[in-house]
Parts: sequence; structure tokens; C-alpha cells
Amino acid sequence: MTISNGSYFIPIPTQPLLEYMDQRYVSDSDRGRALGGTYHLYNKLRERPTINWLTGDRYAVSMGLHPVLIWRDWYEITAPKKYA
Repeated sequence: MTISNGSYFIPIPTQPLLEYMDQRYVSDSDRGRALGGTYHLYNKLRERPTINWLTGDRYAVSMGLHPVLIWRDWYEITAPKKYA
């Protein structure tokens, strides 16, 4: 975990988001619009194994969802890690 712009960068897997969108949207254009962008955004997202948890949260909210509906282990993967 690193600090970026005053917030924690916690990587979360992109795959659950892609699977969710593939099941619910017909085209890449529809998927991109659901994320608040264009089909280019969705296609770029497909190339990334992880995204920042803040970005994942924003994408879920753009679709009218809570992130836990996409990432079932949301609370576990986004919990700050404690270091000794």
C-alpha cells in the first residue's frame, strides 16, 4: 500500500468488474457509458489486472451499485493493512 495524493492506493482486481459488466451490458459502448466514459475507457480497463479501490468505488456508484455487489470481498480487500 502506498500513499498517493493523500489517499491510500489499495489495488483491487479488475476481473469481477469486467465479469459483472459483461453479464449486464450488450456492447463495449454501453459498458463504457455505464462507467461514466466511452468504449475506450472500458477497453483500457480490460487491459489492467488491478485498479485503485477509489476508482472501483466510483465505477460501482456510476452504475448505481455499492461496490460489494461487484467485489463480494470488498471490505476485506479494501481494509487498511496494519504493519508491525
